[in-house]
Amino acid sequence: MSAEAHIPVHVLAGFLGSGKTTLLNRLLASPALGDSAVIVNEFGEVAVDHAMITEAAEETMILKSGCICCAVRGDLVDSLSDLAGRRNVGAVPPFARVIVETTGLADPGPVLQTLATDPALVGRYRSGSVTATVDAVNGPGQIERHEEARRQIAAADRVVLTKLDLADDAAETTLAHTVARINPGCPILPGAAVDAGMLTAPAEPALRRVDAEFNGHGGGIVAHCLVIERPLRWAGFVRWLDSLTALRGSDVLRIKGILRTREFDRPVAVNGIHHLLHPPTTLDAWPDGRKETRLVIIADGIDGIDLRAGLDAAGA
Repeated sequence: MSAEAHIPVHVLAGFLGSGKTTLLNRLLASPALGDSAVIVNEFGEVAVDHAMITEAAEETMILKSGCICCAVRGDLVDSLSDLAGRRNVGAVPPFARVIVETTGLADPGPVLQTLATDPALVGRYRSGSVTATVDAVNGPGQIERHEEARRQIAAADRVVLTKLDLADDAAETTLAHTVARINPGCPILPGAAVDAGMLTAPAEPALRRVDAEFNGHGGGIVAHCLVIERPLRWAGFVRWLDSLTALRGSDVLRIKGILRTREFDRPVAVNGIHHLLHPPTTLDAWPDGRKETRLVIIADGIDGIDLRAGLDAAGA
């Protein structure tokens, strides 16, 4: 199977009760997602959520009795392998994508790492985008109290605010600011505005909005925003990134940004989660016309001063 034929696996995450199933059910009604396979991860012995998923999907599979990012990761591999095998022999229609709805307690990072490293999946699938739902009513308290909620937001390529009809404008604005503090530059969308194409759209490769002054959030997760005007040395940056992910990969919830380097005339977009780093890409133009490095590292227990010192030490 060629690289172009790899089937994208899109992850729909979000804390318990944040409206993932409701959103997915609505979007699966669109013909644009009719050629999708769906995997639902449920936490508990009795599967319930799958009964709420529309029959529009080509194939629906249930993973239960554990969290997809830990206890049932092997089940995810088995399910994806089984889907690919049945697709190859014509036992199921040739679905174009897989949508994984995780349990409300899951960290999307290990799911993406599994896609990139498991021998049974490499060559068949590739990681798609991560969408996280946040409840406008209960979300602020969940973000404050639960590390899992913050990690889901940190790993997201886009965040969808749900239950906005039950919250006032001030609450929506405050929640959007909270999300932006955890994951700077991440698109934040009202649930009613999300369509099928948005759910499966590729992750945006570059940061178009970065608050260089912000470098903190409660609960141990910190978003460090590094803005550097001088061109970086590419080899030094790679050494720094390799060292960071090798030593602290489990604590690096997200790396994203654009680089100004000495070796390339155009901006270089980088994107990664935990130990998984996507291949860098070059952009045609500088976002907002600002010719500078804009890098966000969302991490747990890593100091921003250490990050800058590491860049210097690596010769970047």
